[in-house]
Amino acid sequence: MKGKVALYRFMLCFVLGYFYLGTSLVLGNESAFELKANLALREVAHRLLQEQGDSTSTIPPVDYRAGKGFYLTYGASLNYGRLKLIVDEVFENRGLPLTYQLALFACDSDLLVLGYTAVEGEPDELPACVGREERADCYNIAIQFSNNKDEDETSPLWLMIIPILFLLGGAFWWWNTNSPKPIPMAPLSEKEPTPDPVYQLGILQFDPENQVLFGGGEDQRLTFRESKLLDLFCQHRNHLLAREEILEYVWGDEGVMVGRSIDVFVSRLRKKLKREANIKITSVHGVGYRLELGETLQQKASPSGGFRYSLNEN
Repeated sequence: MKGKVALYRFMLCFVLGYFYLGTSLVLGNESAFELKANLALREVAHRLLQEQGDSTSTIPPVDYRAGKGFYLTYGASLNYGRLKLIVDEVFENRGLPLTYQLALFACDSDLLVLGYTAVEGEPDELPACVGREERADCYNIAIQFSNNKDEDETSPLWLMIIPILFLLGGAFWWWNTNSPKPIPMAPLSEKEPTPDPVYQLGILQFDPENQVLFGGGEDQRLTFRESKLLDLFCQHRNHLLAREEILEYVWGDEGVMVGRSIDVFVSRLRKKLKREANIKITSVHGVGYRLELGETLQQKASPSGGFRYSLNEN
C-alpha cells in the first residue's frame, strides 16, 4: 500500500513539474519573441533616421497591443520605398518571421497612410503608395505577425495534454486498485452440510438423519413420523410439549390430523425405548407429553440444519 502511495505521489509531482515547465516555456517563448520584435522595430526606426541624416533624435519605446501587433511612433520624414527593404533585412538578421503585416498611421488623425502584407518566399512587391507624395511629420508604424507567433505559443500547450492524460490514467488506476472489491460468495451447493446430531439416550443412540435407534442389541428402524417426533422430544427433553405444538411440528399442514394419532406414535416410541429403563415418555392429561431422562442427554456432534423446532419451554 505504501508503495502505491509513493508511486502516485511521484506521478503527481511529475505532472505538476511538467505543467510548470510548459508554462515557463510558453511565457518564455512569448517574452523572447516580444523582445526580438521590440529591438527589431527600434532598429528599423534607427536605420530610417540614419538615412535621413538624423543621428540624435530619440526613438520612443515600442508598444505591444494584444491582437493588433507592435506599435512604434516615428516622428520624422519617411521614405516609403526604403521601408519594406529595411524591415525585411532587419527581420531576417534577427530571426523574425518574414510573413507579417505592416501599416502606417498618421499620428494626428490615426488614419491609415500606407499598408502592405509580406509573405515569406514570395517575390518582394513594393507598397502601392511608393512614388506618391509622402508625409513629413509623424507616423505610427504597426507590425503584426499573424501566424508564426501563434504557432510558437500553442505548440507547448499541445504538449501539455500528455501529462493531463497521464494524470487521469493514474487517477483511474489508483481508484481501481483501492476501491473495495466484492467478496465472491460460494454457491450454496458447494457449502459442506453440517452433520445432524446423534443423541445419546442412556445405552441407546438416536440418529435422526438416518432414522435409526441403535444400542442395547438389535438396531431399530424408525418411520419418518416416529423419527421426527423423537427428534422433537430430544430437543426439548424434560420439558412438557403441548399437543398442538407436536401436531404443528410433526404433521404441519399436511392435512387433517386426528389428535388420537399422537397417542399412537407415542405408544410406538415407548416400546422402542423400553430397553433403557431411565427413559420414559410421560403424559399430562389434556395438555401433552414430556420425555424424561434419568441422566443428562449428550450429543456426539454439533447441531445442524436437521429437524429443528424452537418451542417455548414450560
